[in-house]
Amino acid sequence: MHELFSQIYTLEDISPAIDSLYYQGKISKNEMEVIRKALSSLFSDIQVNGWFSGEWKVLNERDILLGSQANKRPDRVLIKEKSAIVIDFKFGEKELNEYNRQVKEYGELIRQMGFEKVETYLWYIAKNKVLQVI
Repeated sequence: MHELFSQIYTLEDISPAIDSLYYQGKISKNEMEVIRKALSSLFSDIQVNGWFSGEWKVLNERDILLGSQANKRPDRVLIKEKSAIVIDFKFGEKELNEYNRQVKEYGELIRQMGFEKVETYLWYIAKNKVLQVI
């Protein structure tokens, strides 16, 4: 699922991304249909839908370079003018405090790049639950 989400920039990319995984032999025909139905439900949320609307510049799986330290890699960063939204996908059921710290750190790094308004979110895919991390 993480690989699938990394290929989706806008809503129009959903079907081709699923097809790509199928043609690569990574999912079966049955899995393909199950995933299509699940994603249809996930992307029907108004907030989530807006993240994939094409109105934002999208950076999926891009490293934030930290010099001699280990780089950080948020799942999705949306950029529009001086605003940014950082989204980290979680595919398990557990909601851990370390996830909050992780996405807050991503947000702080984005702020340090000069973005004036930065929002950070965790999207628990399995639960279809979006949490804003403040």
